Amino acid sequence: MAAAARPGPERPRPRSGADRHRRLPAAAALARRDARSAGARRGDPRCGDGARAPAAPDPGSGPVAPWRAGPDRRPAGGRGPEHRARDPRRPRGCGRARPDRVRGHGAVRPRPDPPRSDPGDRPVAGRRERPRTGRGCGTPVVRVSRLRPVLGPALAGIFLVIVSHPRVARTIVGWLGEAPRRALDPAYLSALALNHLLLAGSGLILVASAGVGLGVVATRERGARLRGGIDTVAAAAQAVPPVVVVALALPILGFGGPPTLLALACYGIMPVLRGTVGALEGVPREAREAATAMGMTRPQILSRVELPLAAPAIIETLRTALVLAVATAAVGALAGAATLGTPIVAGLQNQNLVPMLQGAAATAALAFLCDAAMLGLAALTRR
Repeated sequence: MAAAARPGPERPRPRSGADRHRRLPAAAALARRDARSAGARRGDPRCGDGARAPAAPDPGSGPVAPWRAGPDRRPAGGRGPEHRARDPRRPRGCGRARPDRVRGHGAVRPRPDPPRSDPGDRPVAGRRERPRTGRGCGTPVVRVSRLRPVLGPALAGIFLVIVSHPRVARTIVGWLGEAPRRALDPAYLSALALNHLLLAGSGLILVASAGVGLGVVATRERGARLRGGIDTVAAAAQAVPPVVVVALALPILGFGGPPTLLALACYGIMPVLRGTVGALEGVPREAREAATAMGMTRPQILSRVELPLAAPAIIETLRTALVLAVATAAVGALAGAATLGTPIVAGLQNQNLVPMLQGAAATAALAFLCDAAMLGLAALTRR
């Protein structure tokens, strides 16, 4: 005969709905009872004049749910006492005090607001504070990837600066089979490089003023008829070699920098003109229409919409013009201007290869460094 199975531990039975509602806080039931008492004192037909009083809750059973207590129990399929007609003699907002809203097993209590941390306070526990970077928070951050194109021209310029040193130039000339002769002093070469840069910068200002101005005129509605003539004049100016321009300008402008500036302006105006026209024509038409819809005038559209959007392309055009100006300014030595072309001309006259190498390397180094500077400026203007 099999042994009787031993009864296991009794499992707790799930509580019924009434038991769950008895777990409500006593504050809700007391508030409900006080509201009924106030209704009985006002002559509520449900609580006064012969109506049975609300039954007191059993002290041993705990608080009772508000919607299950006494005569205020909601009838099946009907509307509870909360929806009875309002007394017209009483103003709005003077109803009885309702208990806290009950949802599920207990009253819903408002949650406290999370603590707010000031910029000077310590970070809130459990939160990971991120550093404030970007627009509106200090200096704008420039990505390193945008500055990568600057490294190549900058390194090439530094290398050519080293080549232009007197000792290095003599060594290279010795490798070429020539007897090393007198070289230029680094201080004198630096002074020539400074004058060369000032002359090229002045030429760039003239080219930018004329080229950008003519490009703006050619893209306007009133200047559309002049676009063909402007383009033809710019192309003809670039077709004349800079040496010829310097030679033709000597009787009129004399020796020095003016003939060189004229040659720089004639040789660099066409790239800037065409680059400006292409940049302004590349501005989206929707941007112009939006600015017109906002009530902007044509000068305001040009200064606030078109030029800022076309700035990166115009800077790229000016970069090319600056490199051309630095390379072409060496021709000014033929007109007596103190540039890096001076040691080249002197080396040709004296059959000395060392100053020729120094002048050529210094001119190329200056062009590469200017190119790197303009690339960095273009990277800063991009968004």
